[in-house]
Amino acid sequence: MKSKLTVFVCLALVLAAPSAAAERETVRANWSDFQMQVSGRHLEGRKLRVTLSSGMEIKTRLRSVSGAGLVVRNGRDTKQWSSGSADATIPKEQVRSVRFEGHLGHRGILGGVIGFVAGVGIGSAIAASQDAFTISEGPAIIAIPVGITAGAIGLGVAGYYIGRATSPPAPEFVLQQ
Repeated sequence: MKSKLTVFVCLALVLAAPSAAAERETVRANWSDFQMQVSGRHLEGRKLRVTLSSGMEIKTRLRSVSGAGLVVRNGRDTKQWSSGSADATIPKEQVRSVRFEGHLGHRGILGGVIGFVAGVGIGSAIAASQDAFTISEGPAIIAIPVGITAGAIGLGVAGYYIGRATSPPAPEFVLQQ
């Protein structure tokens, strides 16, 4: 009975988690506010999509934001702004918007750890409620530890995805000249 309730609660959490996910934040900012937001939120080194004033979209990785523009990883799409090094600087006058990829925070890792610990706790409680002589005989010697391990891993994976689904997505900045 307890295991059916546990399965039901876990299933309800997994199904309800995506509805708790946050929308992507869109921030309208001038260049100096954009610089402060990027450094304050530690967004350097993230993958991003830059939309230029010409309408062209570039996928790259941000190195930093300078007063002159976006310093990004030099690649096929950023050759025209390359300075001969591993970096390219896209002039700030040409940048219309910047959309960072991924999620902010470490909720997935935290959810995974919590789920794993909960799985071990639930499995241990079930094992402790069994008669000691029953556990030490027959197939229960293997089934109980395997069940505890599988439950811990399953709840850890579920916790990771629940945590990741509730992490806010990285923001998008619309730059105003």
